[in-house]
Formats: sequence, C-alpha cells, structure tokens
Amino acid sequence: MMNNLSNSDLKLIEGKVDKTLDENDSAQFTQRLNESDSFKEEFQLQKALIDTLIKSNQRDLKDELSSYLVESRQAKKIKTSQLLAAAVSILIISVFAYTLTSSFSKNHLELFQAHFQVYPAPPITRGAEDLDSNAEIFEAYRNENFTEAIKLFDSKDLLGKGPLYKASCHLKLNETLKAISILEAASSSENKHLSQTAEWYLGLAYLKNNELEQCEEILEKIVANKQLFHSEAGLILQEVKK
Repeated sequence: MMNNLSNSDLKLIEGKVDKTLDENDSAQFTQRLNESDSFKEEFQLQKALIDTLIKSNQRDLKDELSSYLVESRQAKKIKTSQLLAAAVSILIISVFAYTLTSSFSKNHLELFQAHFQVYPAPPITRGAEDLDSNAEIFEAYRNENFTEAIKLFDSKDLLGKGPLYKASCHLKLNETLKAISILEAASSSENKHLSQTAEWYLGLAYLKNNELEQCEEILEKIVANKQLFHSEAGLILQEVKK
C-alpha cells in the first residue's frame, strides 16, 4: 500500500497528525484523503498509533515507534498490516514492563512531590515599577491559576526567569514533557543562576516522568559540582539508587 505514497503524501499525513498543516496543505490533505485509499489507510494507522501513545504517556515508546515508522517508510517495503502488528507487539511489551515497574513509579512520584516547589514569585513590593507592571502575572501565579499564568508569562521575558516560572506551571499541570523541553533549553543559559536552577528543576521533571537514567545523570552533576540544590539532589539520589 505504502508504495503508492509519495514523500509529499507522507509529509501531509505527518503534518495532519502533528496539527502543523497550514490552510493550503490542509486543502491538499483533504483532496488526497478523498482520492486515495492508500493515503487514507496510512493516515488512519498513524493517527491510531499516536492516539494510543498519547494515552499511554510513554515517551520512550513514542520515540521507538516513530523511528520504526521512518525506517519502514524509507524502505517502502513494509505493509501497513505489518507496521500495525509490530506496533502492537511493542505496546504489549511496554504494558508488561509497566506492570512490573508500576510500584516503583509510584515511589518516584512521591519522591518528586516531596522535593518539588514552584519557583518562588518575587515578593510584593509597592513602588517597584518592574514588579508592578507584572502584578497581573504574579497574581495568577500565586493564586495557582497556572494555565492563565503561562499565557501571561509568554507575553514577557521577566528578566530571563520566565522559563522557571513557566516550567513550574507545566509541572503543576502535569504537563511534564512541556516542562522538560523548556528546562532543557534554559539549562544551557550563560546566566549561572538560571542554568543551575533549571538543571535542578529538570532533574525533578525527569524524576516525575520516570526517566531515571536522565534524572540520575543530572543530579549527579549537581552534586559533583556543588551547584545550587546539591544537598537536595544528593537526598534524591540516595532514594533513587536504593
């Protein structure tokens, strides 16, 4: 079936699944969907797989399946049914592994909750123009209206600390992957306080997402270099390595 699909077709399908198509591409997608059974079958397969992965919230599994699909498309020899069978096999293995590790995952979540605190908002200071101009933002943040706070943080740089506030919001909203993406970028900042604080929160985000290898790696760096939060990082490492 996939031999009938061009690279352009595959890009349209991928864009539709990722919700990145513009108006012109959307029109082309609809046209191809109506005129090609192969196109429709491939789209339905990809959408079903992604929907399943989103529900399972398995980051590594998503990467593995995505890699498999790319390689299969490049070879242009694997039928849709074979792709589906392989995907189901991987999902079964993942569910089995999850059953074995679910009790450990709960402990990791409890460990995250014991150490995580949102990045503190600046104290309320009357007459400070920079803080007064951000009063609406931090009011939402302090009141734990994190969805609204994210929108407001997007509108201002907040002297470079915006990523820490936004990542805290996403972690509170259980949007862990979004927090990880923000913190990975912030950890490369030339601002020492920002980068070290971002690394601490990144370690916590990895812990919450049960990415223990990445969590240990970044916490060990924090401890070894005696960075900010190195004492707390050491306590978490003791528990994770038990």
